[in-house]
Amino acid sequence: MYWKKNSINGQVQCLKQADEKFRLKLVQVVFRHGARTPLLSPEYLPKIEYTEEQMKHPKHTIIPYQTVGLDEETVKLKLTIGNYGTDNHGLLTGVGAEQLYQLGQQLQARYMSNVKFIEDESDVYARSTAIQRTVDSVRCVLAGLFPEQQTAFPIHVAASKSEILYPNFQVCNYIVQLNRWVWKNPDLIKGFKEIREDIQRRLNISLEYNVHLVTLRDCLFVHKFHNMLPPEFNVPDVLEHLDEVSVRIMDYVFAGHGESRDISLKLASGPLLVKLLENMDAKIKGEEKHKLMLFSGHDTTLIPLLHTLNINDSKWPPYGANITFELYESTTDKSHYVKILYQNKDQALPGCSDVMCPLNEFKAAMSKYLVSADQYKQLCNVTDDKFL
Repeated sequence: MYWKKNSINGQVQCLKQADEKFRLKLVQVVFRHGARTPLLSPEYLPKIEYTEEQMKHPKHTIIPYQTVGLDEETVKLKLTIGNYGTDNHGLLTGVGAEQLYQLGQQLQARYMSNVKFIEDESDVYARSTAIQRTVDSVRCVLAGLFPEQQTAFPIHVAASKSEILYPNFQVCNYIVQLNRWVWKNPDLIKGFKEIREDIQRRLNISLEYNVHLVTLRDCLFVHKFHNMLPPEFNVPDVLEHLDEVSVRIMDYVFAGHGESRDISLKLASGPLLVKLLENMDAKIKGEEKHKLMLFSGHDTTLIPLLHTLNINDSKWPPYGANITFELYESTTDKSHYVKILYQNKDQALPGCSDVMCPLNEFKAAMSKYLVSADQYKQLCNVTDDKFL
């Protein structure tokens, strides 16, 4: 089969090819949750309440599910990563639920309606971080895939100590030492203090507040997305500048910088990349029964992964942004290929001879970021080296 863009609803439609050279074996989709409420309500901004109607998820996005702890451990869902965020902070809104339902509909069109790759719910595996909005998001994707689902679909979640769907600062002290200082005080980046103060002046936020630019961006962009942004903060050139510098901060923290970038990415995305490749190898060996594997995460999941794949576009991954890993088998010689899509668009990866990348080439291109569990633990415990 091959994939061709159609203009219908702006989506990428799957078309059959008469003479198929490749057979689809496995699809893995790593995606960001849908639109949510802000993570915080800082005192320097007016308090904005989201209504019950805005928080209500459309009926068609709701199907029965149950969370299942990996390794049979009990995992309690949280509102957000870390200790901040209460009440309605960080929760999936109705608009966000609809976004991820639409992603499920796209996957249904691509892998069910047109090519009959997915037959029923037994072909699908779902995993999420143990955060309410990501669990809700994958539920909405599943609702888009299986609108008539009646039985509870298992959604697998991991305890924070074993989470690989974002850079795990809770267990990896080395990347905390490498990059967390940027998050704690972005002013330490050359020129950022002046940028912050200029943005605050333009938005009439007192310089008495040492505003965190990423927090400011989160609040303003969330409100703007939901048409809730007060007009005095809707200053296009300021918002554009705020977005640019916030992306730079996120890149520093979650993808690394300078000479330590490769080791940062190895620890940030390496465990997830290893898991995706293990799933491919298991499918080739006939040890993996699922055909579609869903991984519901965050912007902090996609940012380092996009850098690792070397397809980062220097933009903040939007709500519902998704990276798809398709595994194919040649119908002629049974060799295997990997195809990467970001936002439904084929990606040409550095180190690959073609968009349809031979699996050995893909593994070679990713080799410097792959990390075993023992190596990960060893690296995370480093307390002194040339980078520190």
